[in-house]
Amino acid sequence: MLADGLDYVLGVDTHRDQHALAVVRAPAGALLAGSEIAASSDGYEAALRFADRYATGRRVGAIEGTGS
Repeated sequence: MLADGLDYVLGVDTHRDQHALAVVRAPAGALLAGSEIAASSDGYEAALRFADRYATGRRVGAIEGTGS
C-alpha cells in the first residue's frame, strides 16, 4: 500500500479564490495541520512553506479538482 511507504499525505481542496490544505500522518490518518491559502502565487508559496513546516518526511500530495 502506498501509505505504508510515506510519512505524510498533503491534501488540497481547490476553489477559485482560495484552497484548503491538510497534512495527514500516514498510514494512521491523523490530521496534523490545516490551513487556507489564496489561489495566487503568494498563496502557493505559502502552501510550500506550510508543507515544509508540517510534513518534513516522505510525502505525497492529493489535489482535488484537477480533472485527472
